[in-house]
Amino acid sequence: MEPLTDMTSAGITAYLTRMWCAILDLDAVGPDDNFFDLGGTSFQLLMVKDRLDTELGITTELISFFRHPTVAELADYLYGRTR
Repeated sequence: MEPLTDMTSAGITAYLTRMWCAILDLDAVGPDDNFFDLGGTSFQLLMVKDRLDTELGITTELISFFRHPTVAELADYLYGRTR
């Protein structure tokens, strides 16, 4: 998977979409799709968290993924943390 280079909200959204597709083995993920409704497990969530922490250079709290369970919500939250 390509690294995150576009730190805009749209760039983070696109990155999350690609990551979720790869981790969940799906062809497509929409901005309003809920990670857990798509079949995501707690182990897969930890994979997402680890990649994001590495790519963004921040430490995300695990609870934030439950508070922002969709691509769009999580991207907005992360964009606010990286500005």
